[in-house]
Amino acid sequence: MGAQENTVWLDVEPTQVPQAWEGVGLALRIGSLQLWWADLGTNSIAGLIPGEFSTLAFTLPEAVRSQLNASYSDLEVLITVNSSAPVRLDHLSFLSQPPTGEETDTPPDTGSPTLVCDPDRSDLQVTAVHGDLKDLWAGREEAETGKQTSVRPSVGVTFSAPIDTARLSARFSPVTCKGYPIAAVPQEAVSFWPAPDAAATAGAWLPGGFGVIAWNWVDGVSQSDGPVAAGQGVRLSSFSVNGQTNQRTAISAGSLDLTNGTIFGDVLTPTATTLAPSVSVVAGGRRVGGLPSFIEAAARLSQLSASLTRRSPNGTAQLQYAELLLQGNAPDLNIFEVASSSLSQASSIRIAVPATASVLINVNGGDIRFEEKQISLGGVPAGRLLWNAPQAHSVLVRNIAFMGSLLATDAVVDVRQASFGGTLISKSVTGAYNHFLYIPLQTTEMFGAADALTVNLKPAVPLEPGCEYRFLVQSVVPLDEGGSCLDEPLAINFRVAEDGRSPAEREINSRGVTAQGSPFHFATASGIHTLTEDVWDRYEDYLGLRGSAMVARGPGVPVEQGSAVRRRYSQSIGGTPVFGFGYFVTEEQGVFRSAFGRVIPESQEASSASPSVDEEEALDLLLQELGLSALPWVLDPAAYSPPQAELMWVSRTGKPRAPDLELRWVFELAASGLELSHAHVTASNGRVFVLDAKEDCFSTNAAPTGNAATRP
Repeated sequence: MGAQENTVWLDVEPTQVPQAWEGVGLALRIGSLQLWWADLGTNSIAGLIPGEFSTLAFTLPEAVRSQLNASYSDLEVLITVNSSAPVRLDHLSFLSQPPTGEETDTPPDTGSPTLVCDPDRSDLQVTAVHGDLKDLWAGREEAETGKQTSVRPSVGVTFSAPIDTARLSARFSPVTCKGYPIAAVPQEAVSFWPAPDAAATAGAWLPGGFGVIAWNWVDGVSQSDGPVAAGQGVRLSSFSVNGQTNQRTAISAGSLDLTNGTIFGDVLTPTATTLAPSVSVVAGGRRVGGLPSFIEAAARLSQLSASLTRRSPNGTAQLQYAELLLQGNAPDLNIFEVASSSLSQASSIRIAVPATASVLINVNGGDIRFEEKQISLGGVPAGRLLWNAPQAHSVLVRNIAFMGSLLATDAVVDVRQASFGGTLISKSVTGAYNHFLYIPLQTTEMFGAADALTVNLKPAVPLEPGCEYRFLVQSVVPLDEGGSCLDEPLAINFRVAEDGRSPAEREINSRGVTAQGSPFHFATASGIHTLTEDVWDRYEDYLGLRGSAMVARGPGVPVEQGSAVRRRYSQSIGGTPVFGFGYFVTEEQGVFRSAFGRVIPESQEASSASPSVDEEEALDLLLQELGLSALPWVLDPAAYSPPQAELMWVSRTGKPRAPDLELRWVFELAASGLELSHAHVTASNGRVFVLDAKEDCFSTNAAPTGNAATRP
């Protein structure tokens, strides 16, 4: 061994992502030189990439190195491995520098012959990147001057088609610092069909814990043991909802028309709503805002439905003597393809698969009828049975104990005089005298990690502060069972922040705050190019409110110089806008530059947003106050428009304090033909405030309120 050789190098290949406590140690022994145990220490292998060799370095103390330069023939190298899974070792060497090589887009050596890309299917693409790396990926920022991350960044990657996250090979490789590539491991993959979460308020992604879901209307549900969600609205009479679960949200809907029923949990709507006295809310209340994105959920679940039809059947479907027999032997997922005409002809449906297996039934046809039939599952739980009907436009479920979940994203499903044992997802739901049992689909047991469109990845161990890394998703590893690969690798260079400052502290270099401590002006630093739509979520800690509280109002207005526009964003509390509070934002091509305005910190809670005076009553009170007998919009409808009202929080004092807020109907009168800009009517007692356009101040039939607040 040469005098300059002061390090022992050892290649290590874990078979799964090692945990934080796992490591490899090295010791030397030369009995002829009385060197009985020279401990070179233990290297952590936490976060190393499975299926790939990484080189560990063990420093030789000077005394040991001197003895190694002597003459001997009995050197022993003792390697200790502390790991929960097998670890492969190779290429032990005594060198001054490690073996070097450029990082390449090569697949992990797992020994599996299935890891081969299909040349005809190498068209998978990354369509979006989320989190700190979003703007770096989009080319709006550069690693040197753009956003930095924490030592445990979360990177969301959206693909053009569903992938199997278990096949994903991704890493964080150091660029400017020494170290090993760190495995990027999937976190809670944002799947098409999220599992129920009892703590969820609404389910950012449907279906979550909902039992009945419709993009349009849910109408005619008699009893639903679980929560109900509908994009346009829910119309129910003589009903019970969510009586058998611990889900917080019972109903999430665009609108409500409810009579004679009981709701167990919260009722969530985009605007304040009033329930009829005949409707009881048990262990819950009424909340505003925070609805799931029904449009996006519909698109995602339609993609899932289409992808499921492409799975090859591995079971047989036979119609014999009016019995439809679905028979399969797969221990995991049994897939069947059935025509809607076969379902109509059958008087009974029998499933014969292993009791531990799951079942996917792809139904072809536009008109599907489950009517007066018996369904026998043969021991398979209803939570592991999915009926997938992407072509259906109408489905009838009548006089039957239906079992399993139904995915019919483009269908109107009519459930009457029937029980439904599973999750129902469709365009609309109607029916009568029905009972929806709460049996969520067990998506993990059925599909594992497959069919994920977006995957959230984090480093298995913390990254080094102040270092530059490359986030890499390989293009040579197939990401589904059909051999689909990325058309090119995803590679993004970024820097890790040197300290623990928040994104706002790192990225905002001009700021001003009010006496109450809320920002009235802030601008981003040079090199930071965040889309305005992302600013509110990214800086919500700095602003003191949730990103969803800021809502764009109207198009942008060009400023005097350059391509910048100024756009107005209003604050909302509980989904209700706050009059006079928000920000004017200057942006260029959708990229945020600066903002000025004011907000009320969200930690201050306003009172209930349930109006006692509705919009029609408020307009009548306003017209009475004005003493108008001839209405311009009635006399000349072509020239004038009726007053438009919006329910808003209004500060009685103009100060940014929630206790000063009261709920008012705010009327826009500019196009009404009246010589007024707008007027307010309190939603609690009908008090009228009229803004005199000439004097630009409030007058009232009671005590005056003072000057009107400037409204962003």
